[in-house]
Amino acid sequence: MKFPIGGNTAYKLLARERKQTRFDSGADSKVWMEEDAFFEYLTFPEIIFQGTFTFLEVFKMENKTNKLVRLAVLSALSIVLVMLVKFPIIPSAPFLEYEPGDVPMLVAAFMYGPVAGLLMTVVVSTIQAFTVSAAAGWVGLVMHVLATGTFVVVSGYIYRRYHTFKGAFAALAAGSTAMVLIMIPMNLFFTVRFYGVPYDAVVAMLPTAILPFNLIKSLANSLLVILVYKPLSRFLKGAEKVQKNAV
Repeated sequence: MKFPIGGNTAYKLLARERKQTRFDSGADSKVWMEEDAFFEYLTFPEIIFQGTFTFLEVFKMENKTNKLVRLAVLSALSIVLVMLVKFPIIPSAPFLEYEPGDVPMLVAAFMYGPVAGLLMTVVVSTIQAFTVSAAAGWVGLVMHVLATGTFVVVSGYIYRRYHTFKGAFAALAAGSTAMVLIMIPMNLFFTVRFYGVPYDAVVAMLPTAILPFNLIKSLANSLLVILVYKPLSRFLKGAEKVQKNAV
């Protein structure tokens, strides 16, 4: 087979050769020749483009898979933390227990943005609602998604815009403030309407228990994120590189 210097391509000549072979086989030559006619119009630049496009699609799929794996690891870590670390921090309200389960969700929001962090929040909160936090019921699930989701989305959005160490501090401070504030109307509505606590009792607990608890919890989780975000993100990315080298 000779390759011409210009105009035609190896792909075109291969298509012609396949067309002749298929015609001689006597099996539905009309359909096969139409298929070959399509390949005859491909030039070398088009082949390069098609190959590059295919490579990018495979690369994107691989990146999506790696992202899902990391989010799954962070989700599992969040559930384990809730199971292992849980204790009251306000003596007057022992039913309000601190747990660091929000930390992996904030790490996910810092790594992949607020949308990924929010989706992980919904998934983890749902799993917790049917396992370790089953007593809280669907009301606890909704409150958890709204509170932690606010924290995660605000922090993740600001950090995505200001991807620096100072930006991380500002993002977590804004997220903590947003979570503390949104818990006020949520407690006045959900706790009164669905848990049967009198409205006056909830109002009385706001400055003495609810607000201090959420402030301490959000600040503690923010500090943990500052401490573990870089090492944890490096570990997850390093594990991916080791897996690629093994393959």
